[in-house]
Amino acid sequence: MLFGQTWQQAVDKALGQSAKKASISLQKSKTRLKALNQTLEKEAHMRKVLDSYYAPVTPYSISNVYQTLAVAWAGASNKLNIIHRIIRERQLNFLRKNDQKLQTEISVLPFSQAADMARRIGPDTQYVFLGEEHYLEQSRTLVLQVLQNYQLRYPGKKIIFLTESVRDSGVSGVEVFSKKGAEAEYSPLMRKISARGIIVAGLEENPKTDTFYVQNEHLIKGAVASQGIQVRNLHWAKRIKEWRAKYPHAVFFIYTGANHCVYDMPSSLPNLLGAQKTYVSIMQTARSLPLSFFHAWTKFKYANPGLLLFKNKTWARHIGFDEQIIFPQ
Repeated sequence: MLFGQTWQQAVDKALGQSAKKASISLQKSKTRLKALNQTLEKEAHMRKVLDSYYAPVTPYSISNVYQTLAVAWAGASNKLNIIHRIIRERQLNFLRKNDQKLQTEISVLPFSQAADMARRIGPDTQYVFLGEEHYLEQSRTLVLQVLQNYQLRYPGKKIIFLTESVRDSGVSGVEVFSKKGAEAEYSPLMRKISARGIIVAGLEENPKTDTFYVQNEHLIKGAVASQGIQVRNLHWAKRIKEWRAKYPHAVFFIYTGANHCVYDMPSSLPNLLGAQKTYVSIMQTARSLPLSFFHAWTKFKYANPGLLLFKNKTWARHIGFDEQIIFPQ
């Protein structure tokens, strides 16, 4: 659901402006999006929801079938999308001013070093966020390698592995993993992790919602709209805090979709947890890079498979992650 072309047009326009003009453009964008939301609130026959990621001007209609249930949901989601768009434009302005400096703050390492994450995250890290492009076999293989390497480096450390790929069962580990449904694809990985003496637990309470919107004539679950992502993250953060209270000295590996764990969104898991000793790793394929905010303007837009590593947490907070692992096609 990434609408890279719409956002790329906005990027190209902003890159051609001075800092002053870009600031004015930001205010105009804020005003325009607020006006759009007010227009949507006045519609009686249907509601519309802006795109979850980049909030293009063209919204998508909510089906009349679900109109009653979707009204409040769409309004809340649109308000979040306005905030997110403003954040993205501020990022763009900042990155434009610091482009050359940023290039010197990134280490480009070979893909063979991706699994040696234990050396990069450090012994005092409390939360390791593993954000993936979903349903990639490469990411599941890499996650297992990372855990194996971590156990070798820190053999006495208690590890709690929490994931959206397993249904929430409260503050208790999972003994039996699903053999059917969406979670079944991840079950072999979860069994292997559990076999290493690592507690595996689920975060996803209810990914399905009663609200939908139409995109290209297809109904889309409200769980993937901005409001849905925020509601899910709030529940996940609550559960993670309960696990932290139970195991205060453990390291938590949190395995979710990439958008749930980036630093640069207010309702992401690192921000909701208020976590300082964190490490965020994003895993994706090279083919999806042109749709990425970061790659839309840097020279790494069509990067080769490998590892992009920030040398400094300040930059990581601005971009959203400490490292990005790009898988071979």
